[in-house]
Amino acid sequence: MRVIVCGSRSWANYPVVLQTLRSLPPGSVIVHGAGRGADSLAARAAEALGFQCEPHPADWARFGKSAGPRRNAEMVRMGANTCIAFRSDGPSPGTDGMIRLCRKAGIPVRIYREPMVHPSPCSPGTHRGVRQSDGTLRCRVCGATGPAGWRQAVLVTATA
Repeated sequence: MRVIVCGSRSWANYPVVLQTLRSLPPGSVIVHGAGRGADSLAARAAEALGFQCEPHPADWARFGKSAGPRRNAEMVRMGANTCIAFRSDGPSPGTDGMIRLCRKAGIPVRIYREPMVHPSPCSPGTHRGVRQSDGTLRCRVCGATGPAGWRQAVLVTATA
């Protein structure tokens, strides 16, 4: 199974990456963009699990700002059975672009996000973040709002 793994450069949750890749079948090939954050954590997890890694570093010196999108398009053109995206809060144009390319190519996408953590007095495990139209998060339990302060990742989107 060929799996494109992409994600935010700020993604730092290695246990979630490891747990997610652990669910893949033996012999899977992990295709990634060789960037910091989710890509490098996926490479580390793939190595720990004995999966083959296929890094595709962007040629920034040659292509400048278009290097990332060019690299992502090439990864999609080479084909994959699925795409796993680890998306942190905030801007992540490369991750969002890869998700769009995969969906357009008919590659199923799973997006993992880390749920909101806020300082309100919710009971442990009861607060639930809901993204507002303005990009902020609101807790359905206590009503607290604000930018995401993330902790544990959850699968929020899966498309075919």
